Amino acid sequence: MGAAPFPAVITTKLSGNWRKDKANSDVDCYARQLDLLEIQGIQKACAMKLINGLQIDSDEQRVKVAYKVDNVPFYKHTEEFRLGQSVSMSRRDKKSGQQHATMRAVPKGVEVDIQLDPPFSGSIREVYNLYTDNTLSVTSITTVKGQTEKCIQVYRRQ
Repeated sequence: MGAAPFPAVITTKLSGNWRKDKANSDVDCYARQLDLLEIQGIQKACAMKLINGLQIDSDEQRVKVAYKVDNVPFYKHTEEFRLGQSVSMSRRDKKSGQQHATMRAVPKGVEVDIQLDPPFSGSIREVYNLYTDNTLSVTSITTVKGQTEKCIQVYRRQ
């Protein structure tokens, strides 16, 4: 008996404004992921302290994620993923090169695989799972130069 097939469309209602639940998120692990990606100084401090939420817009074929940054209204970083397609975009860490992402639907959300261009190459796998109507978990696995960090962030729908 084989594994259940992945859904052909996104059936989970991910759209909404999501606020990070810091008490239930792994903040220390997030810092280690930033270290793997060689994000340091003020950029790391801002990522740790100011990225406090996600604004997600999704339908059956795509997911658009905007990172919400407190106290810095001019900072905007948005990523749009398409089901079963490779999409290239600027890197979220603002380093040179691009990132290339492929998304597939999973039973409670979506899974996104991201490949980062050299010279700072690596990979990130993120699984967005909706556990309840108001609780979103994002599990990210970052791999750079053979080292891996797994991190879970929890968000509450606003």
